[in-house]
Amino acid sequence: MKFTCNRDWIEIVGEIWWPMGLTCAQRIELRGYDIENMRDEDGNISRESIEDWVSSNSGDFSHVHDFCATIGEEVFGWNNEESKLTYLDCMFENN
Repeated sequence: MKFTCNRDWIEIVGEIWWPMGLTCAQRIELRGYDIENMRDEDGNISRESIEDWVSSNSGDFSHVHDFCATIGEEVFGWNNEESKLTYLDCMFENN
């Protein structure tokens, strides 16, 4: 018997509401419902359609600077290397 496990996610870097202006990062595990809501009018998922979804579903973030998403076989990368480094610093800070 063979099982396949699909995991889709978005990694976000931005400012949170409180304390105001603090840069944070978050990884959101996506469900099928989330992915369906990311589709544009033509049923496609693009960086723009993901950005629209993120702006409506970013929770504690007052402003999202950048994101990276893995949905199925497609990877929507960071806009710049600085965002990736900021994400890694926030998520895996050395103590």
